[in-house]
Amino acid sequence: MNASALHEPRPEVDTTLGRVRGVRDQSTGVCAYLGLPYAAPPVGPRRFRPPAPAAGWSGVRDASRFGPPAAQYFDPHEAPLDELVDAPPASVPRWVGSEDCLTLNVWTKASPGERRPVLVWIHGGANWLESSRLRVYHGAALAAAGAVFVSLNYRLGVFGFTDVAALGDESYAGSHSLGLRDQLAALDWVHANVERFGGDPANVTVVGESAGSMDLSWLIAGGHLDGRARRAVLMSGVAGVPGLAQHDDYDFYAEAEGRRQARELYALLGIDGVSQLLATSTGELLERLARAVPSRDMLFHWDSLFYPRVDGTFLPRTPFEAVQAGAARGLDLMVGSTAYEMSLWLLWDDGLDARDPRELARRLPGFPPAVIPAAAEAYERWFGHGGAGSPGLHLLGDAMFVMPALALAALQAQVGGRAYAYQFTWECADPRLKAVHAADVGFFLGTFETPGAEALIGAPGSPRERAARRELAGRMQSALLAFAERGDPNPLDVAPRERWLAYSTELRSLMLFGSPSRVAYDPLLARRSWWQQHVYGRRLPGAP
Repeated sequence: MNASALHEPRPEVDTTLGRVRGVRDQSTGVCAYLGLPYAAPPVGPRRFRPPAPAAGWSGVRDASRFGPPAAQYFDPHEAPLDELVDAPPASVPRWVGSEDCLTLNVWTKASPGERRPVLVWIHGGANWLESSRLRVYHGAALAAAGAVFVSLNYRLGVFGFTDVAALGDESYAGSHSLGLRDQLAALDWVHANVERFGGDPANVTVVGESAGSMDLSWLIAGGHLDGRARRAVLMSGVAGVPGLAQHDDYDFYAEAEGRRQARELYALLGIDGVSQLLATSTGELLERLARAVPSRDMLFHWDSLFYPRVDGTFLPRTPFEAVQAGAARGLDLMVGSTAYEMSLWLLWDDGLDARDPRELARRLPGFPPAVIPAAAEAYERWFGHGGAGSPGLHLLGDAMFVMPALALAALQAQVGGRAYAYQFTWECADPRLKAVHAADVGFFLGTFETPGAEALIGAPGSPRERAARRELAGRMQSALLAFAERGDPNPLDVAPRERWLAYSTELRSLMLFGSPSRVAYDPLLARRSWWQQHVYGRRLPGAP
C-alpha cells in the first residue's frame, strides 16, 4: 500500500469480533485491513496447543499495520529484513517475530452487498520461515482485478511443526501439525466474516505455494477443506519435500519418523523435557536454533524437517492416498511446478548444480535406494549436455515437485475429479536459476515488480522485457481469477485450439506459462514414464 495514496475517511467493517478500521488506496480504490486476529495468542498455557478462539473487542480496532511474523530464525536469503519488522534494528538479528502471530489480512475493492470470489493465500518458507506481510505476497493487485484476497500467518518451525509428544507427554500428540490447525482457524474466520468485506463464503479458493502448497495438500487429505473451500491451487508442493517418499522399509510421512526427527532437533537445542521446553523463552529457543543452523545442511536437513505427519486422526492418510480414494473429488484443483525448481537452493549451496545425481538422490529422504543408479543414468542422458540445466537438480526437482504434482492431477482425474496442471517455464535473468522455484509467485499475484520478487528473478533489462513480464503476469492472474470465479482457468472467449483442458490420463494437458505461454500435451512424457515405471507403479497405478 503506497503511503502517499492513503486518504481519509478510512474504511470500517464490522467483524464477528468487533469493528475494524482499514486503509484505502485512493489510486486503486482497494481497501486493506491488516493484522486482524483470527485466533487467541498461542502463548502461556496455549503454547504448543491447538488454536483457541480469539477474544472480541469494543470500539474500533486499527487495522492499518501488519501483525508480527511468526517467531522464526532470520535468513536474509528468504526475505528482506525491512519487510519482516516494523523498524529495522541497528544490527542484523538472529531471529524475528513473535509467538503471538495468528493474524490475517484482507484486501478488497468490493462494495457492500457484493459477493466476489475469495482467494486465501498460504505462504511458503519450508514451514519455518517467511510471513504473509512480505510485499511479494500482498493481495492488492488481485483485489483490484476482482477478488477478495486474504493472507494469513501461522505458527512455524519449533512452534508449529515439531512433535512435542516426542518429549514424552502424549497430551501434545498431533503438535506436528499445529500450523495446519492455525490455517483451518483462519479459514473458519474467512467463512464467518468474508461476506462483510464483499466476498462470497460459498466461493473460496485456497492457494498455497511451496510449504503452503504442501500444507494445503495435507488439509485436503484430512478432509478439512470440506465446507471451507470450493477450490484449491497447489503451487510447487504436494505432501512434502520427498514427494511420495515411501519404499518398503521407510515412510517419511509416518508419525514415528516425525517423532524421531523431533527428538533429534530437541537434542540439538539442548531440550530434554516438556517442562524445560515450556520454560524456555521464544528468544532463547530461537537463539539456540540460530546457533545450530550452520551445523546442518539447509536443503536436506532444515528445509526437510518441519512437516505434517500421518497420525491416524487429524491426518489419517497421505494426500496421494486421499485423492486416490476420492477425497478431493468435490474440489476443483489447479496444480503445478516450475521447470527448474531446485536452482533456488544455489543461494545456500553454490555448488549444488555440480553435484553427482547419485549423491543427491542418496541424500533425498525417502528416495528408493534400489532405483538410484537407474535414476542417475536417465537424468545424465536427458540433461548431461547443453544448457538445459544440471542432471542432479532436475532429478531432485522431479522427485520433490514436478512428478508429485502430475501424480496428484492424474489421481484426481482417475476418480472423476477435475484438476488443471501447469508448469512455469519463464526463465529469470540469472541463467543458472532459469525457471526457479517461487519465481511464479509474483506473476500469479501481480507483485513481480516488488523488491523481493526482483531479488530472485532480476530486474527487467529493457522496456520490452518489462512489457513481456507484464503480459505474462496478466495472463497468469486472469487464469487464477477465472479459476477462482468458476473453476475453469480459461477466458470466456478462448479459442478452442488454445483451450487449457483439465488434466486426463489420455491427453495430459499442461499449460506452460512462459514467453510465449501455450498448452502442451504430455510434454514430460519420457520423465513421467520413467517415474511411473521405477517409483510410483506399485503404490499408485496409473500415476503420474
